[in-house]
Amino acid sequence: MLYSAMKDDQPKVVIPFVSEQDTKALLDKHRRAAKLATQAAEKAQKNKAALQKIWDDLLTLTRLLRAWARSEYTAVPWNTVVAVAAALIYFINPFDLIPDFLPTFGLVDDATLVGLVVASISEDLARFCEWEAEQGTGT
Repeated sequence: MLYSAMKDDQPKVVIPFVSEQDTKALLDKHRRAAKLATQAAEKAQKNKAALQKIWDDLLTLTRLLRAWARSEYTAVPWNTVVAVAAALIYFINPFDLIPDFLPTFGLVDDATLVGLVVASISEDLARFCEWEAEQGTGT
């Protein structure tokens, strides 16, 4: 935000022109991210037994994306948001490398990808979990 001095030396926020289209695009991006987090959480819940090894990590990813989408947690690098969103999109897609309808094997690729993403953003996830603990939210 831009600031300019007022008469009483109190800063006044001056918001540069932002188009209605830009505003709608930003709001739409956040709505889609929140929806993605919800869909991933629902799929995870349905497959909880098969996903036991990555369960906590998967839920942390959905909470992170949801908190970011609500603008509650914004101290996350953009590349982390992209990695989380990509992993969750892959997770909810039933027709990925190994289709989810195949018994036993269908979620192996999903779990592997989630594990790889979690490993690559572990520091950002740790900071998010610390933030959650400070807020009294999370697991």
